Amino acid sequence: MAPPVSIGVARRLLPLFLASVALFSHQRPGPLIRAAESAGLPPSPYEREWAQYRGADGLLSLDYLKASHTSHSDGLRGRKALDQIFKVVFCSPNPGPAAPPNINLLKNPRFQEGLSAWQAFGDSSLRRAQAANYSYGVSYARREEYAGPAQMIRNLPAAAYELAIWVKLGAGGAPAGGPAGGGISGGIFGRSVGKISASSAAGGSVVASAGGRQYVNAMAKIDGKYVCIGGANARSSCWTKLIGGFTLHRTAAEVAVYIQGATVGTEIWVTSASLIEVNKKMWRQRQNDNIRKYRQRDVTLRLHGTGAMSARVQIDQVTSGFPFGANVNGAILYDRNYQRWFLSRFNWAVFNNEAKWYFNEQSPGVVNYNVTDALVEWFTRRNVKVRAHNVFWAVEKFVQTWVKDLNNTALWKAMQRRMNSAVQRYRGKVQHWDVLNEPMHGNYYGGRLGGNVHAWMFKAARALDPNVRLFLNEYNTVEQCDKEANPERYLEKVWNLTSSGAPVTGIGVEAHYSGEPQLVRLKHDLNKLAVAGMPIWLTELDFNEVQSERQRADYLEAVMREAFAHPSVAGMVLWSAGRSTCAYYKDMDPGMCSTCDACLADAKFVDNLAGTRYVRLRKEWSTHLIRQVTFGSPVKFRGFHGKYRARITVNGRLIERYFYVPKQTTGLNVDIRI
Repeated sequence: MAPPVSIGVARRLLPLFLASVALFSHQRPGPLIRAAESAGLPPSPYEREWAQYRGADGLLSLDYLKASHTSHSDGLRGRKALDQIFKVVFCSPNPGPAAPPNINLLKNPRFQEGLSAWQAFGDSSLRRAQAANYSYGVSYARREEYAGPAQMIRNLPAAAYELAIWVKLGAGGAPAGGPAGGGISGGIFGRSVGKISASSAAGGSVVASAGGRQYVNAMAKIDGKYVCIGGANARSSCWTKLIGGFTLHRTAAEVAVYIQGATVGTEIWVTSASLIEVNKKMWRQRQNDNIRKYRQRDVTLRLHGTGAMSARVQIDQVTSGFPFGANVNGAILYDRNYQRWFLSRFNWAVFNNEAKWYFNEQSPGVVNYNVTDALVEWFTRRNVKVRAHNVFWAVEKFVQTWVKDLNNTALWKAMQRRMNSAVQRYRGKVQHWDVLNEPMHGNYYGGRLGGNVHAWMFKAARALDPNVRLFLNEYNTVEQCDKEANPERYLEKVWNLTSSGAPVTGIGVEAHYSGEPQLVRLKHDLNKLAVAGMPIWLTELDFNEVQSERQRADYLEAVMREAFAHPSVAGMVLWSAGRSTCAYYKDMDPGMCSTCDACLADAKFVDNLAGTRYVRLRKEWSTHLIRQVTFGSPVKFRGFHGKYRARITVNGRLIERYFYVPKQTTGLNVDIRI
């Protein structure tokens, strides 16, 4: 287990981040432009402006984030170090710049022209305010949480769009004397209202809760349909950059973009607002560049033998070094089609229910690990690694009735027995434990026994198994705008645990999508989570309410590409990847096999369009080549991390050798003697 990172390490990390901010601010040509130019493909003026605005992959530089957790350490544990990084990444004394006017679809982004183009959404008022070096808009007298500052864009073409806007919180109520700088009330979206006095707006001076911090989010009203496009924890002490995005599949007659979510009466300040069209070609180029940088390695292979012989060399990657997994249940133990399908596609497994407390101990004292044992043994014999899910589930409705009936003393003893029973039983046999599942949406054990019980869970698990990686696991962190589980709040949970000495060593992001994923938001949410310096896993990726196979295939590919391109994502596990044998769960959930919108295959494990797309991606992310070489001459290639087989044909004789390409930045030399 890596040692904690000190405040000194934090100080070394900050210059890297500040360098990325400087690159962003001065609009130097970014890596996308340099790569295009070196390939002889000069970008268009629009592409150059777009890439310059984006800077070094956006405000949060991926190089900075990678440096912040070299080799995926156990995270930044020093509280002061975490606070310093948090302040720099999420909190700024002054707002940053807006996008250049020729690519910014929002007008008057810094309120330099008063309130021109801006309007009040809902029951609220809007005014302009002036700071030393910039102006900003103040949404005040907000009688509804969804009220806030807004702009309308008409006839917006089909494309993907990225929103960036700097936000801050102020006090409640209107300033004395009414709206300054040409205030407006009501607006195009909500009913028009008169001026509201300071004393009548939620009792006068209302500041943000939780130390001057509240979750606010950006919404888009697209031809009457509301879509949440991003969120951030805004503060009253500094400016925060809110980043999000949305996709239009056809021209929208009216798109209203607005900021909302703070408690009624709390002012929302905004400035440096930008809405730009995402350049799809350069977005894909960025993904491919990152994949090449973070998922591949330069390899030099040489053959050695007597005489100046030549040989035919066929190099094939046989296993991926990147974890691609799926959920399974006990049906795989006896369904041969299920077995063949799974083993040809995945190298990690997680059990649907078989490692959960309510499955292992349905009645008090009656502990049954028969199916769990069989699954762990079956996958271990086939070199498939296992994520154990989970020790404790924080959501009350998933806690057994008999557990809820215990008094606190008996509950504590039962939890200790559960911890010792499960984690010790599979010590050295499973690679991950989801120690605490969905703590942002439930607090059953903490509510009963106090918040320190969460830290105990991780400490106890580490004592029982010193090598297993210990995860928090949560949903709606990247899927939707969730006030309870947004990335900043999830990070705070991680940091509160680690500052209490809890050895949290992994961040689980479930990624249960119910509709189209917003890739811009996903990318920036992953960037935020990466600040913790821990590996991020997509642990339950699916699209369970997307009935169209083609859409599901498109969405799956989009999320997988974005995640695979992110250096902090260390694994992906698909949920509901294949239909289970219906008889296996018929008593627990009789309807589970009536439909499977998330599945990649049918009941006979024949791939559907989404399954075919998954297989195609896996082939794209593997390395295969054939060369005719002379002994001693190098075979150079850049290959994906993983295990390789070299088939060497010399004078009609076939020789096979295996080698492994681990994840490192330096080149790998492979010498094979014949």
